Amino acid sequence: MILSKYEVVKTIRAQLSTHEQALLLVNSLTPVGKNWWTNNLIIDYRIVRNIPRKFLDSSTELACEKLFKARYFEWEEARRP
Repeated sequence: MILSKYEVVKTIRAQLSTHEQALLLVNSLTPVGKNWWTNNLIIDYRIVRNIPRKFLDSSTELACEKLFKARYFEWEEARRP
């Protein structure tokens, strides 16, 4: 069976802790991680979609929901009727 790139990333993401996903997100916002955004990798592969809603404080740390379109994060899917 041949897995798509998204399926491979999904498997890798499942292995990452919340802290590791948050670190990847913060790293992607630096010059070192710029290509993750330039090439849409962070969006297309949903690399950090499992970061919980209030894991990062939006007023003192990072407002994750402002970086992504609606329904990027797993917790947004749970709210759908």
